[in-house]
Amino acid sequence: AEGEIAASLDSYRRAAMLAPHLAETHYNVGNALRLLGRPAPAREAWERSLQQNPDFLDALLNLAAHYQDAGDWEQTWLLLDRAEAVQPRSAEVWRRKGLARKLNGDMAGAERDYRRALKLDQTMAEAHYNLANLSYEAGRIDSAGRHYTRALRHNAAHHGAATNLALMLINAGDAAAAVRICRDALRHTPDQSKLFYLLASALDAQGQTSEALVNFRIFLRFRDARGSVLLAVQRRIEQLEAIHK
Repeated sequence: AEGEIAASLDSYRRAAMLAPHLAETHYNVGNALRLLGRPAPAREAWERSLQQNPDFLDALLNLAAHYQDAGDWEQTWLLLDRAEAVQPRSAEVWRRKGLARKLNGDMAGAERDYRRALKLDQTMAEAHYNLANLSYEAGRIDSAGRHYTRALRHNAAHHGAATNLALMLINAGDAAAAVRICRDALRHTPDQSKLFYLLASALDAQGQTSEALVNFRIFLRFRDARGSVLLAVQRRIEQLEAIHK
């Protein structure tokens, strides 16, 4: 995948040399550089994009995200406010503002902005997911469940929403519902180790130990299976193998 991104970067750079006046060419260069883990040259490319088109919304948002990751909140808010001025009815602008407020500890402001995003676009899965996370952290479990469910309704491949909802259901004692959520999500995102782990855990809680064993074993194939979870799964596999001898 990295080789493909590098090849795309070469193409984008050639396009930027041939048409330096087009903001999109510099924007594409920045995106490729970001994917390759090169944030500083990515920032420079997005800045060149905005020199050509100061109202290029996607470049404004990417540059804001760059400064947010760097902890430069002055630049972050400057760019987010510019983005709002360009497209005040953009749901993504308000969602990004909500994320920034949450990271700064302004939970009420974050919820207000997430809800404003959803008022503009009720089908925005990522805003439902953000609002669900906020609700869960505030102890509003029912609200969290509703918004995780809505996120999956509008994007069945949203593995973050599926993972969090399944975990919430397991903790609430509804293993059967968690199994349904995990099975459906894995049809769309079969590369998510956490979903196999949660599916196995939910099946185990229901007493379906044979199928739980299969999914615990699948979980172990993933490179991100490590730490205390890995040790617990290995112990449980040993116990289940003893049962099914």
